[in-house]
Amino acid sequence: KESVETARQELTITIKELDLIVEETVAVDMKHHRYFIAKRGEILKQISEQFGGVSISFPRQGVSSDQVSVKGSKECVAAAKTRLLEMVDNLDKMVTIETIIPQKYHRTVLGPRGSKVQAVTAEFEVQIKFPERNMSGNENSEQNGDSSTQDIVVIQGLAEKCEAAKNALLALVPIVE
Repeated sequence: KESVETARQELTITIKELDLIVEETVAVDMKHHRYFIAKRGEILKQISEQFGGVSISFPRQGVSSDQVSVKGSKECVAAAKTRLLEMVDNLDKMVTIETIIPQKYHRTVLGPRGSKVQAVTAEFEVQIKFPERNMSGNENSEQNGDSSTQDIVVIQGLAEKCEAAKNALLALVPIVE
């Protein structure tokens, strides 16, 4: 009888713990799924660690569903859902702008091993893409006054941060008279 009572108490404790674990779903547009699962799910791991080890499951590739499952303790699930929705909102606010920096200054702007651009990227939380180098040595576009696609640098991020990053990049261009 003692062991039955002990087992009953252990089961009661286990049941109470299971009642605290909930599973909820949140709608995340399918176009954003890749952002969350990129780099071996690094962002999902960060959210999970930040919110008490919640489990976040995205639909399998090929399944057309926007429902993301979040499982864990009630408070942690609510906080993780809020964070996911904040991140989706930021992704929806992302813009892409272009700025013209003559290709001959790209190496100067990039800095040694891209260090200057990496600093701008980190400071303003944006993505910066420089065009491939023009190996033909064709400088006709500058002589015609056209801005070649070789001069266009693409910046992606939140609008105000993109503008600030653009200004920081332009500040790195040497002034030539």
